[in-house]
Amino acid sequence: MMMLKPNATFKEFAEDNYCKQSIRVAESFILKNTKNIIWVNKDKHTVDEMQKLLKVNCLHKGDFGSCKGKKWMVAVDGSNSSYLALEETLKLADPVKDHVFVITVREKTKVSKRAKTLEADVRLNFEMWKAARDIATSCDDRMKESEYEYTVLFPDAYDARRMLVNLCHRFKVDYLCIGKHKKGERKTRPFTFKKSMAVYANKKALCQVLLF
Repeated sequence: MMMLKPNATFKEFAEDNYCKQSIRVAESFILKNTKNIIWVNKDKHTVDEMQKLLKVNCLHKGDFGSCKGKKWMVAVDGSNSSYLALEETLKLADPVKDHVFVITVREKTKVSKRAKTLEADVRLNFEMWKAARDIATSCDDRMKESEYEYTVLFPDAYDARRMLVNLCHRFKVDYLCIGKHKKGERKTRPFTFKKSMAVYANKKALCQVLLF
């Protein structure tokens, strides 16, 4: 678990305007603008810098090891439904005893398939990293306002569903909270996987799955 320390470099990255997009909208934009990202509108940072930042997947690490209550995990992809799930979770959790994990998974399956070189793969996935980081940052800002002990992660994965379930097992989570996408928030293109997040989690997760 590598954390992003607040410094001048982070402030530069924070200027990127992804915070109002869902991770799916960002992915769609990246796929449509692959050539521009790789060849035209190159990021000002070097590939080595990007590779280092791609390893960063934690904005805030709380003391979940000493949690005396329940552990809640909320999947936030930047959609309104996922933010609603976070708010509903905070209503149910105990701010004194419980720990809240906020997870934004950045899938690299489709993005990596568009890359023909290592540099292209790094550049495209760095755009996904920025999108996930900004969503996670908005969640971190929200959690700072609350009284909860919390952790904010934005890991990468080829399958976001499997990553969430694995994290539930790793941190021994009691509840996995998922926002049910409204009609306008669903993908307009074919799904990467046949089963939805909720269906997959209900079958694979050892914890209770709550759908909001």
